[in-house]
Amino acid sequence: MASWPRPQGRPVRVVWLLTLLAPLGAPRTAGTLPSFARRTGEACKTCHVQTRGANLTPGGPEFKLNG
Repeated sequence: MASWPRPQGRPVRVVWLLTLLAPLGAPRTAGTLPSFARRTGEACKTCHVQTRGANLTPGGPEFKLNG
């Protein structure tokens, strides 16, 4: 069985560096800004089905589009 030559030098270091840094560029969960609740005094559940997340009631997209 033939063995493949092991790569050495700079390309290997670059691959390892990219492998280690890749998780830093991964998307993170978005934080919410309760601007509607602050402005209107309404609860977040007025627009959202869940306490956190983007699951919107029918009034949610209307606020998103019209402000």
